[in-house]
Amino acid sequence: MQSKTYTLFAKTLIFESITMKIGEKIRKIREMKGISQEYLATQMEITPQAYGKIEREETKLDFNRLEVIAKLLQVDPLDIVNFDESQVFNNTFNNHSPHQKNFILHNQEQMGPLIEKTLSVLQDEIQHLRHSNEILMQYIEKLRNR
Repeated sequence: MQSKTYTLFAKTLIFESITMKIGEKIRKIREMKGISQEYLATQMEITPQAYGKIEREETKLDFNRLEVIAKLLQVDPLDIVNFDESQVFNNTFNNHSPHQKNFILHNQEQMGPLIEKTLSVLQDEIQHLRHSNEILMQYIEKLRNR
């Protein structure tokens, strides 16, 4: 079990090391994991606008809130503080959450193929949604003509 002194030291160390924008680090981790601001806001019981202020650093981020965000992102608070895009970053897939994507990013060089794959999946989804929209529009037109 950790001592209170160690915990206080760790909390102090975390906030002393936050020179790069913590909100930007949170945003990048959230985006890499495929989690929306709306989802995190809902889980934190705040509005999406209030959550957006956290990422834009327009509101104070205390250690307790950082712990909550870290838990929702399934990372350690220190991982957020020390986050660097070129570091190894693992995201484990949670079958019970539709808000997460399944991928492992080992280094920055793998981002290109990952982005291409993500783009391809999104393009397929757009085509599917356009087709669904077309069918719905035809159905609406039939209902109007009754």
